[in-house]
Amino acid sequence: MKQVLPTIAVTLLFLISIIGCEGSAGKPGVNLIGGDYQAPTVEIILPLTSRPIYGSAVIECAVEENDSIAGLTFFVDGTAAQASLFTPLGVPYQYLWDCSQLTAGRHTLQIEARDRRGNRGLSPTLFLYRQDGSTPPTNDTIRYHTGLKPNQNYLWLLPDYTTANNEGYGVRFFNEFSGLLHYARIYVMRDSTWGVLKPEISIATSKNGQPDSIIARRTMSIRARGEHQGWVDVDFRVPDLRIQGEFFVLITNPSTSSPTDTLGFVTDDGVWRNNHSYVKQNGSWRLFPEGPRYNFLVETVFYY
Repeated sequence: MKQVLPTIAVTLLFLISIIGCEGSAGKPGVNLIGGDYQAPTVEIILPLTSRPIYGSAVIECAVEENDSIAGLTFFVDGTAAQASLFTPLGVPYQYLWDCSQLTAGRHTLQIEARDRRGNRGLSPTLFLYRQDGSTPPTNDTIRYHTGLKPNQNYLWLLPDYTTANNEGYGVRFFNEFSGLLHYARIYVMRDSTWGVLKPEISIATSKNGQPDSIIARRTMSIRARGEHQGWVDVDFRVPDLRIQGEFFVLITNPSTSSPTDTLGFVTDDGVWRNNHSYVKQNGSWRLFPEGPRYNFLVETVFYY
């Protein structure tokens, strides 16, 4: 009996200790160890997979992290590349890559992000094809969507009378080469009960990551009656509309007296998680909070 009592006392003390700390240890999300041990998540947005590249290419990635990012490392064919080859373009995690020294053929690209605590996250491998020489293609289509079937459940209405009275939408593009803009292709939807709306489509220069000066303007024409869903080509073919670098495609609402005059812009269902989408409210453009999740479908066609 002398040996049993101490054993019972120790057992009770152990059980009390467990019950006493269950309030913290038993709750999800409570870190009893301390510190940040979660690695960043990295996804390459640009260039698109298997895309031909020439003397330079725009590199962009999306980084998710619960702490601040200390830096990025670019791995080309499995080897860390010189940081001087990647010039920041003024928006988070977007760079202009000088790939003129790459040999012609297939190459791989990975991006590693590290936070201030030393945790590292590596993107999946992206396969690229370096074309021979630095001459751009005859024509090219710049897009930030996958080309999959658009999701009609996500519509940006113009004008928007139900939420924030949005006056317009925009998408930020980057063209590596000096080229002539021929078309802006926009995926739209309208119901047979909606009235007629002819929004203005503008091409604007960029300054500090924001739309600046309008350099071209067109009116989108949608048939007046019946339903419409699909791509609409807006013709921008003029001899001197040559663009290189960052620019915007903007869609704004002309003055209308009827709230039934509505047009829906189908989004990509959040395929691209980047900072390319903008909204116009109270006369000013700003980054759209939903934009990093839902870009409306628009692409630009260039000839070089």
